[in-house]
Amino acid sequence: MVIKTCDDLTPSTYPTTQIVTYCLPVDQTIHAGQQLVTDILSVGVLQSYFADLYVAWKLILAMVGVSLVISLFYSVLIRYFAGCMVWTMILLLLTLLLVIGVGTAMLSLDV
Repeated sequence: MVIKTCDDLTPSTYPTTQIVTYCLPVDQTIHAGQQLVTDILSVGVLQSYFADLYVAWKLILAMVGVSLVISLFYSVLIRYFAGCMVWTMILLLLTLLLVIGVGTAMLSLDV
């Protein structure tokens, strides 16, 4: 006799659920074991990471291309305007730090 589902067995006094080829009782004390079996049989977190990469690969390649173009443009600017670019980056960095500091101070006073 080939058993295809848990209902093919003799009627039991408690409800069961089928996981792979096993009929497990549906009970709160057994649920943890059932979840463990399900976790072991699934690929898990690694599969979700690769699924995300599969979905976003075009966007990732586009961002790599944009960053390559920007870095090449910046390299050309440094090649011809080294002194000006260095001082511009220093001033931009100081301005960014000032903005972050003022923003943090304003958020702390707002609480």
